[in-house]
Amino acid sequence: MKIKQLRPLTVLLALLLGLPALATHVRLSTGSSSLRAAKVTTLSGETIEIGEKGTDKFYEFDCAEGEYLITIFNPANDSVYGSIQLAVEGEEQEITTQLLSCQTSDVSVKLGVDYDIPFDRIQIMSQNGEIRKVFPGVVSTKVRDLVYVPIMPYDSYIVCFVPIGDKAGLYGEVIESGTIGRVPSGLFVDFLPLRDITFTIPADASLYVGQKPGNHHYVPFTEFYADSEEEIDGNKEYRFRVSDGAYNYRISRPGDMTMAGLIYSSDFDENGAYTVTVTDEQLSAYSSQYFNHDTEENGQLNYADIYLNINEAGHLRLSEGDSFQIVNLRTWQLTNSTTANYFLEPDYNYTVLNTDFMPDESVVSVDANGLLSAHKAGTAIVQVRYDAIQADAIFGGSVWSAICMGMKMKRASV
Repeated sequence: MKIKQLRPLTVLLALLLGLPALATHVRLSTGSSSLRAAKVTTLSGETIEIGEKGTDKFYEFDCAEGEYLITIFNPANDSVYGSIQLAVEGEEQEITTQLLSCQTSDVSVKLGVDYDIPFDRIQIMSQNGEIRKVFPGVVSTKVRDLVYVPIMPYDSYIVCFVPIGDKAGLYGEVIESGTIGRVPSGLFVDFLPLRDITFTIPADASLYVGQKPGNHHYVPFTEFYADSEEEIDGNKEYRFRVSDGAYNYRISRPGDMTMAGLIYSSDFDENGAYTVTVTDEQLSAYSSQYFNHDTEENGQLNYADIYLNINEAGHLRLSEGDSFQIVNLRTWQLTNSTTANYFLEPDYNYTVLNTDFMPDESVVSVDANGLLSAHKAGTAIVQVRYDAIQADAIFGGSVWSAICMGMKMKRASV
């Protein structure tokens, strides 16, 4: 008999005795402040003995590999700054936590009275793109309450400040985002008065208004919905109350070219108002299938394609019950500048075809947002298209062609 693999005796004994097979030596720091202490627990609530902080401001202890909750607190008054869930693995691991403090610049604007920071809208992301599980804390000082968010060096964050009470409806939300260094500075925000955007478009057209969340690229826009809408003389008037920042919009109607644009803070008048009016004639000036691939047009940058989140062959294999989110990007992107990279997206369309190139969603189906769902064994072709779009871009043009691309899908029975 050939022995393919033999585990070390110490591991075998540990398995037989029901003891942890592997232990990790952990060095844990709570950051630069001497006022912070740490408590480490398993997800089931068992406390791990970590000893006292050394002169190098690190705790040193051994524990089994797994997920742990690290809680940061002030031992002088037991104020809890919050907790972060982290994985411990390997023979040795060094962990340094930091705290992101969140507050307003004006100390008279009170947390819980004038504004809120919803914990479910706080997002912390590691350098490799994983969403961290964090549990923020609220700490009271002599002059104000602050929200603290445990975070790791070089993590990215998104934090939302929401006016409430007397300030609700008068001031806009503030969304702060960024990436911290080894020692993060706190967030200090100012609430700005809400502004008004009015869209007047044909009644049979649809309107989308969005905003890029913070300075993040290649993430879904935050969609905004009208505060009011009214039909007037065959048109619809949509009113939005918005805060500071740049907004993007798309006006769409089946068969017509999409009209899109950006609205900047500098576009609002002295009363904080901005108006967009699109007539029936403007919207129907070009077809949604307008085609122009002359490379001399649009500043000699009239190139168009689609990037999809699949392999180069355009093949995707799913099992019954699986789902897959198509992520598609127009290329070239229609951006406002080479640095800000605020891009306008066209309207995307998805169609599932069988191997005879006839519409057929028996193998897989796709919704309007590009979410695929696998149903049974077979092969399908998913056609990804985007409509022609009229939008001013840094490239120098304003009218851009439609395009189409297909991806072949195989679904194996389970």
